[in-house]
Parts: sequence; C-alpha cells; structure tokens
Amino acid sequence: MLFQDREHLLGLYNAVSGRDYTDPERLEIVTLENAVYMGMKSDLEKAVDKAVEECIREDILRKFLLQNRAEVKKMSIYEYDDEAVKQALKKDAYEAGKLEGKTETLVTQVCKKMRMAQPLEKIAEDLVEEVSVIEPIYRTAEKFAPEYDAGLVFENMNGTI
Repeated sequence: MLFQDREHLLGLYNAVSGRDYTDPERLEIVTLENAVYMGMKSDLEKAVDKAVEECIREDILRKFLLQNRAEVKKMSIYEYDDEAVKQALKKDAYEAGKLEGKTETLVTQVCKKMRMAQPLEKIAEDLVEEVSVIEPIYRTAEKFAPEYDAGLVFENMNGTI
C-alpha cells in the first residue's frame, strides 16, 4: 500500500478533501486495483458497528449477524431515515407527556378527595378508575397527610402507576 502510516494517509486525505480530521482510526480505506478511496467513518457508521458488535457479544441474532454483518451494516446506514426516527421519538415523547399529565391530574384529584377523608374505594368509584390504579397514589399520599400535597405525592410516585 502507498501509505503504511495512517497518520500520513490522514494528512493526504485532509489535503485532498480540504478537511481537518485528527483521528486516523476513523479513516476508512478501500483499495481497488489501481485506485485508492479514502473516507471518514461517520458517527452513524461507528454507532452501527458498535451495535452489531454488542449484539454479537450478547448473543442477539449472533449467527445471523456473523453471516450477514456487511449487509446489515449497509442496510442500517443507507436505509436509515433520520426524519422517521425523529418523528418516532417525538411521538414517544408526546405519549409520555400525555401519560404524565394524566397521572398528575389523577394524583391531584385523589389528594383533594383524601383531604375530604374519602376512602380508597369511594375515590376510585368517583374517578371511574380501578382501585388498583388509585391505590398506589392513595398509599403514597397517605405519607403526606394531612396536607396531601399533590406535587410531593407526584414526585414520590417513582413510576408506580
């Protein structure tokens, strides 16, 4: 190969491409009969490499990945749809926010009813919820009697709903 030293090869790549990369390990070298192609591994490529390696190590689709590693990497990189991923993340965040809002409203309602000394079963009936849904809120709120501060109760729920 023309350049055995990756540092020198990176210098050549930077000079030809007008870039200023510093990590020679990110340099990807492809040789063809009478040509050399150089490119920098993208963050996406590195992430895909890492994910594939981790799956193999964890025995997740190990045999398939060992047999089809190159194709899996190409598909993951070239078929990756950034906009679709962003939309899915946005939808997940929206749904999580809705659930959190519903939970916070429920906590507030339960606390108000507990201040009126209503029992668990009555609160569940009034709020048209199963006792199993209201009970974790009720048990947490009991710790904050007699104020039943909804904010503190909500903070202390720790994902029990």
